[in-house]
Amino acid sequence: MQKSIQISPLTMLALVLIPVALLLFPAAVLAQIDPHAGHDHAKQVVVDIHDDEDDHAGHDHGAVELDSHYDETNDADNHADETNHVDEEVDEHAGHGHAVDPNEFCSEHDMLESEDALCQAGHITDLACGNGMLVRLFDGEVAAKTGIITNQPVPVTSGNGLVFPGQVAFNRNRIAKITPLSTGIVREVHVRPGSQVKQGQVLVTVAMPDLAELMAEFLSATAQAEQQHARVEREEALYQKGITSQRELQQASADQRSARSTVDKYRQQLKNFGLNKSEIDRLLQQRQPSALVKLRAPFAGTVTELTTALGEHVAPEAALVTVADLDNLWIELSVPESQIHTLSDGAPIVATFAGLPNQQFRGNLFYVGAVVDSRSRTLTALAEVANPQHKLRAGMYGDAELTTAVATDQVAISADAIQMIDDLPFVFVAQPETDLFELRRVVAGARSGDLIAVSGLELTDNVVVTQGYALKSEVLKARLGASCADH
Repeated sequence: MQKSIQISPLTMLALVLIPVALLLFPAAVLAQIDPHAGHDHAKQVVVDIHDDEDDHAGHDHGAVELDSHYDETNDADNHADETNHVDEEVDEHAGHGHAVDPNEFCSEHDMLESEDALCQAGHITDLACGNGMLVRLFDGEVAAKTGIITNQPVPVTSGNGLVFPGQVAFNRNRIAKITPLSTGIVREVHVRPGSQVKQGQVLVTVAMPDLAELMAEFLSATAQAEQQHARVEREEALYQKGITSQRELQQASADQRSARSTVDKYRQQLKNFGLNKSEIDRLLQQRQPSALVKLRAPFAGTVTELTTALGEHVAPEAALVTVADLDNLWIELSVPESQIHTLSDGAPIVATFAGLPNQQFRGNLFYVGAVVDSRSRTLTALAEVANPQHKLRAGMYGDAELTTAVATDQVAISADAIQMIDDLPFVFVAQPETDLFELRRVVAGARSGDLIAVSGLELTDNVVVTQGYALKSEVLKARLGASCADH
């Protein structure tokens, strides 16, 4: 028995259009053009008219066909993913944020990629305190041109609150005023203020008439000593033959000793005038007295004062040149009478000066005065401080604080050395190669003035304290995706 079915107008229209479409566009042609275009397949419309004649009723063929297309779509997407993986393998340095083989070498920066902060810019914040990565500049002269300056950290100390005013002075054991021993005329000036001189270097040449006279007397005394030596040899030969007496031999020997003493006296006077051994030996060989004397530096140092000029008439009491050793200076502390009990020989001090910000000069007391000034009621104490870069100047005023060493793994550096990256503190440490720096992770501690205590550094590290941002900018550019070739 057949069932009556109600078919909607839309269904009827579909039943009419589908056969027409199949006649106009054969299925084989449609399959060749786009078998799965967009994978948006229309669901199969199945109209069951006869329950008795539908042997496959209840089977969802449309669903099976859609699942088949879905699998094909996934296969196509998987192929696309494989294509993307190939592209990723081709670009090994994209963004410099990739994981690398520890032994892979970066030819652009001439180092292992695992050590390269520019290749691994995305991982620098993973560094632990005291660890770092290297940054190489594209030119070895960039650091000098940029004005990069380094300083070594200083130990962390704890002050006891006692601060005294101090004034820098020359080390009086290492300062010399060069003066002539006789009147004369300056013939040549070999130095100028600020000149670095070595021990024995000629400073000024002076013509001294007294020197010429002394040389003549020295040559005469030398000739007499030679004559007395020959006389002694002759008297000894005669005495052996019994021709002369022992008294005459003894007299000849006495005269020889006297002549030698005279020669030694004149030789020492020549040395006092500034002649060295080679010049005296040359005088004995050439037998030509000269009035020219060369005044020399007694030790290595710096010419701090020059008070003469070419052709000037000089006298023995006038200092022509002052030479000082600036590597070590003294600081004169003015200590109130009420604080004298806090001083002791060898006590450590830290001196700071307004004209030299961010710098400390360390030394020890070596002298505590024995007399209190009757007017100021202060006592003078002396401390010796190292001045290797000659930044301290005699006459500078500053503050000297008595300190004690603190047992800690921290050191103090200029606050300007700290570079913040993602709110983490880093510093740049200069390496032996002029174009190479280490970006090192540190932990910042307490700050005192322009200095800040940090962990992760050694006292021997050369930390960039000026223009560190120029190095930081290179790292930031790498984090933004610049390639090796861009550096």
